[in-house]
Amino acid sequence: MGIFKNIQYFQLFRWFLAIKIALLCGFFPNYSPITGGMYWVEVLVKPAPLREEIIKIHSIMKRKGVSESSIWGLAETISTEAKKFSIDPILVLAVIDVESRFLHQATSPYGARGLMQIRPFVGDHLAGQAELLEDWEGAKSLDDPILNVKLGIFYLGSLKKRFKNMELALTAYNWGPTRVQSRLEEDEPISLDYAERVLSNYEDLRQPFRIRRAGWKESEQSR
Repeated sequence: MGIFKNIQYFQLFRWFLAIKIALLCGFFPNYSPITGGMYWVEVLVKPAPLREEIIKIHSIMKRKGVSESSIWGLAETISTEAKKFSIDPILVLAVIDVESRFLHQATSPYGARGLMQIRPFVGDHLAGQAELLEDWEGAKSLDDPILNVKLGIFYLGSLKKRFKNMELALTAYNWGPTRVQSRLEEDEPISLDYAERVLSNYEDLRQPFRIRRAGWKESEQSR
């Protein structure tokens, strides 16, 4: 009996050790309320508070056809940069959707480039302000999706700070801040069509998560 008991203790110890290693290495599945199932996490790489948000951003970009090879890096960049300016990352995604339909090599007739459609002379100015000059190599840098969203979020954040109003900030992103400022000073009307388009898209992108959250609450209350 003593031998069998020792074998049982040894087997329990092995199971305990295997589970502990799995948790430490991040190979243990966690339930995701965003995807409605299990997903694998890298516990030591992705901070827990960001995990849900990054998965949410990832799911939106995946629906929009963003390449899987760049999707996680973009999701983390958007989450991190948006937080610096207290901007909802989904609003950033709404701007990207309206500006480029998530095509990182999109170019407008006016020369704006990349995911957030930044013109080269604006990008040059923003790179200096955002302390990204070491990554800036002229207009071609705007085709880099990571750098493009860093500059675009920095720009939107600075416009939000300047105009203290998201609708005006979005309008300035589209029109340019000088034109918006001039109209404000001269008390001239400002069309908010672009801002309303982005905000409408923002609500559409958020809607699936609102429905799911409502479903979770109902499920919890019925227990």
